[in-house]
Order: sequence, then structure tokens, then C-alpha cells
Amino acid sequence: MADTWTKELRVEELRAGHILIGSEDGEHLTLDASALWLWKGRARAYASLRLTYGSPAFTLYDANGQERLDLAIAGDGTPYVHLRDGNGNPRLSWYLTESGHARLECLDGEDKTRLRLSLDEDESDPAIALCDRQGKEILEIMSDGDGRPALILRNAEGHRVPWLTTPAEKEED
Repeated sequence: MADTWTKELRVEELRAGHILIGSEDGEHLTLDASALWLWKGRARAYASLRLTYGSPAFTLYDANGQERLDLAIAGDGTPYVHLRDGNGNPRLSWYLTESGHARLECLDGEDKTRLRLSLDEDESDPAIALCDRQGKEILEIMSDGDGRPALILRNAEGHRVPWLTTPAEKEED
């Protein structure tokens, strides 16, 4: 018995400035030249998939229409995720650097990094950095080149000053 509910639609070419799927007053999708949007009602976006500066981005919005989560790939190919506060300010970011090292950053309301958890660019050792209000590193907890824990302070010029390291183990005779 043939399925009477199945219909076939063939479209050779479709040109439209805007496509709406669903009811405009309820939950619906829209597709236009810039993005695919998920809406609830006429004016409340919940999600978008779009190109931002030529790179793909997926964004989730809160009930007030504020961006809260971004998952994107930057123009240089760097993947990143931003969690935003109720005002749209990024507060937590994680991404891979150009060289492929992982970073997690906590930001303040001025978009300055205040805490960074990362893998050291040279040896892929873990590091934690505390930053001042300008986003400059002032203290690092990391492992030194031999894998021993180290506490590093930054002087006024921003240079690393080893402050506390674990002494090397002495070999017994």
C-alpha cells in the first residue's frame, strides 16, 4: 500500500531572500543569506549558525536575546568557545593556540584575562597564570624544564623572576 502522506518535491533552483519554516508567532527556523536562526516568537532568537568575518560560528542566546555561548572558528583556523555573562561580556574562554596548545581563560567585565590555565608553548607543561587588571601576567605556577614545580613572579618590566622552585634531588653515592 502506497504511503499517501509522502510527497516528493523537486526544486531545480530556489531563490529567496528569506525562508521561514514553522509559524512566525511560535518556534520556527529562518534561513537567509547571513545565517540559520532558531526563533521563539517574532523577536526572540535562541540559536544561530552563521559566518562571522568569513568563519563559521554557532551562538546560543538567553531568554532576553543576549548571546551567552559562542562556538566558532576564528579566521586563522583557531577553534574557540566563549561563555558570556548576562550583559554579553565573555567571562570564560577556551581555545587552541596557533601551535595547537590548549588554553582556558577567566575574564573580567573589561574583557581582560585574570586567570589562565594553559599548556606551556615550549614543552607542553601545564601552567596557571594570575593576571592584573590590565591582563598582564603577575604570577605563574608551573613546572620548570626538569618537571619540578615552580612559582614565578613577574617584575615591573614583565620579565619572569623565579621565586620558589623545588630543589633538584641529590644523587646518593
